[in-house]
Amino acid sequence: MRFPYKRYSDTLARPVIPLRVATADRWIDYEVLVDSGADICIFDAELAEDLGLDVTAGEPATITGATGSPQHVFIHPVELSIAHRTFGARVAFMATPEPYGLAGQRGFFSQFRIMFDQPNGQLELQPHTD
Repeated sequence: MRFPYKRYSDTLARPVIPLRVATADRWIDYEVLVDSGADICIFDAELAEDLGLDVTAGEPATITGATGSPQHVFIHPVELSIAHRTFGARVAFMATPEPYGLAGQRGFFSQFRIMFDQPNGQLELQPHTD
């Protein structure tokens, strides 16, 4: 599966790709930045509410991002679909100002072999078959 980087301006393009997030009875199309620096997947708390999840009923955890500031999150199991591949993932939900979530090492990278082709503005995902 190949995805073009999403353009935000003439000088800024990021590996932001579409996927579907689902709970038992709801699904929402969402965009994620494929982020090799993120340990886990982190999605906006509003998305959890839209999926019918009680955000604070999830497993509480604390994460530290690039700023070094600890952030409180709540982890919920969801189902992620990209192209024709569907898999379960534990996702951290928190309020975020970004227009997309983060697809991290656990829950996303563990499902694929990932190649970033920044000079050509493309991301390639190859599903693991084991």
